[in-house]
Amino acid sequence: TNLPLAAGALPQSPLPLTAPNGDRQLFLAAIDHLTTPGTLPEHLYGGRTATDFSNLSTLTSTHFFLPKTKRRIVVVLSDAEGPSFDTAATVSTLKHAHIRLVFVRFGSSTDRIWLHPPGQSPVIDTKFEPDLSDLGEVRLLAGETGGAFYDQRGIGGAIDKVQQLAGRGPD
Repeated sequence: TNLPLAAGALPQSPLPLTAPNGDRQLFLAAIDHLTTPGTLPEHLYGGRTATDFSNLSTLTSTHFFLPKTKRRIVVVLSDAEGPSFDTAATVSTLKHAHIRLVFVRFGSSTDRIWLHPPGQSPVIDTKFEPDLSDLGEVRLLAGETGGAFYDQRGIGGAIDKVQQLAGRGPD
């Protein structure tokens, strides 16, 4: 499928990293270089690294998609950790705009965070524990928009789902 791609980040709100112009090299470069922790300026995410999934609803009002775009697919790559959110309201907003989420969760219960203070050696944050208390809500969000939820072992299924949703043609 030859569809325009764009890359973005979701710290506090969707933040476009590239325009949807179909330039695969630009897309891959943005993913490689602009999504590493610490590369986004703190003012863009308030210093908090937890993802607020309710902010996906702002995709409807921030011109991420051209008005003529019929197949609106957003692939979310995340650890699925974030604060509780109003799933029903977020689903309703995205469905009204015909936005489908395909969610791929990366991570496990053994994930750890490394802290690297300036001028010091990196250390493991011993207080960090993965919080998957809202994993069910994230699964529901993806499914209710017409998309789907996968873990990192199901990446092939996620690709198939995106291809199925995209169909044929650029719109």
